[in-house]
Amino acid sequence: NFWNDLERPVHLEIYDESDSLIVDMGAGLKIFGGWSRGFAQKSMSLFARSTYGARKIDYPLFDDKPIEDFEALVFRNSGNDWFSGYEQSGTMFRDILMTGLLKDMDIERQAYRQAVLYLNGSYWGIYNIREKINEHFIASNADIAPDHIELLENNKVAIIGSNSHYVSMINFISANNLSYDAAYKVVASRMDIDNFIRYQSAQIYFDNTDWPGNNIKYWRPAMENGKWRWIIYDTDFGFGMWDRNKVYHNTLEFATDPDNTQWPNPSWSTFLLRKLLENQSFKERFINTFADHINTSFAMDSVLRRITSLRSAISNEMYNHIDRWGGNYQYWMNRTDDLVFFGQNRPNYVRNHIIHTFDLRGKHQITINVLGEGAGSIRLNTIMLRQFPWSGTY
Repeated sequence: NFWNDLERPVHLEIYDESDSLIVDMGAGLKIFGGWSRGFAQKSMSLFARSTYGARKIDYPLFDDKPIEDFEALVFRNSGNDWFSGYEQSGTMFRDILMTGLLKDMDIERQAYRQAVLYLNGSYWGIYNIREKINEHFIASNADIAPDHIELLENNKVAIIGSNSHYVSMINFISANNLSYDAAYKVVASRMDIDNFIRYQSAQIYFDNTDWPGNNIKYWRPAMENGKWRWIIYDTDFGFGMWDRNKVYHNTLEFATDPDNTQWPNPSWSTFLLRKLLENQSFKERFINTFADHINTSFAMDSVLRRITSLRSAISNEMYNHIDRWGGNYQYWMNRTDDLVFFGQNRPNYVRNHIIHTFDLRGKHQITINVLGEGAGSIRLNTIMLRQFPWSGTY
């Protein structure tokens, strides 16, 4: 029955790392996810409802967000990144690796907590506890009432509220030349340009090729001046999930392909970025913002530290997970080493893709310093620098 939308009453207990009981309540449980439903270890979504007792899960579960209660959670099996041996050879932390790299960016992303789950007392393996993306997720992350939200997915499909504002914006873009600043300013008044650039930069750096024709959600406050913003999620295809050599893939070219008609990048899904890049101001902003992120959040050292941390957190537990679901510990380590390979090599290839795509002349190293300790901070494009000397490639 795993394709059916069935909800079952459960009793939920969550224990922290010191074995203290932090959540103890009734709730509803459903099978969750797309094709990963077919795996033996299912993802599950959990709902707090008054019919089960409490209407909220009243505990700040995630260290990286100050949210103190939740109406729903997802216990995720790592999606396409699930590990059960040679047939399905994931790492159990690929998606939380990528979305966690965005924690210092102004972009909607799911928090995470690595966990082990027992189902009716039986060991069920490693899971990632995640926020569930719905109107309550947006309300909690953006401090807005859940009934004042328009939420769309994929090609203008409304999940909550109306799609008319977005359809109107797309129609305007289709009818106008965005190389003219007047037309570009109209679009910038309807969507959050900086959020969109961060979102596109992340997906392109990740080489998420189950996108942009899939796994797209975007929202805006349902008010006169509400601007569209993008939510990043389900990035499992990224970081060379299916092919180590994807580190070389020109995903910028892939994300601006005007001619494809099918998944994963049909022309409707690349339309917005293609049209915005007609504008010189946007193009320069896109290139420089992307460079900011490659020099900070996507820098090799930052990425490798994060891989090491996430791998170390579950390395001992993987023996139990493998006993339950099958596989080989060394093979799991090899798969995590593929992430390291991607993190080490991706920045230079992405820079070269930008140079090639936009016919730029090359790269320059910038070094910034201040005179005197504690002399101040410096804003460079979208990043605030506080530790000096600082160097980056642009």
